[in-house]
Amino acid sequence: MQAAKDTFYCTLRDRLAAERPEWTMSLDGVERPAVMVCENERAHEEDPTGVYCLEWSAAKSADGRTDGLQAMVCSVTYAAGDAQMTGALSRGRALGMMEQTLRSICTPNVMDKCAYDGDAPKPLGTKVFWTLPVAGEKSEDNGALRWSADVTVYFHAEAE
Repeated sequence: MQAAKDTFYCTLRDRLAAERPEWTMSLDGVERPAVMVCENERAHEEDPTGVYCLEWSAAKSADGRTDGLQAMVCSVTYAAGDAQMTGALSRGRALGMMEQTLRSICTPNVMDKCAYDGDAPKPLGTKVFWTLPVAGEKSEDNGALRWSADVTVYFHAEAE
């Protein structure tokens, strides 16, 4: 399951860096593409704007078998504040750009599954594939527009 999560995250991160290299975030003094896995990052007082925050559900069987195809939902939350990331664009337009970019970096929706626990990614011989983002809740908080989208990620469990 961890390899599927890592593969999906690294795919989005790398595609965002290629498509929108100016969309970055700084964490602990390190500049990187504006995608983070919430469970892996230190707590923030508030969700950052201009960043895709990934949160995972538990994995479950997608085909009724414990050794078969697995699925988990990745909730992607993102927010746009006044004059963030896009300069003079309104929050609504900035949020729309983020939605469009998320759909773009989720395509194509398949990737070779790799283990990322060493110096270089190690191919595991299976694929990870996912749905296109499905729009969820939209809200406003502290002057920022927030939106979430769910992506269902499918994979075969790694051998223990």
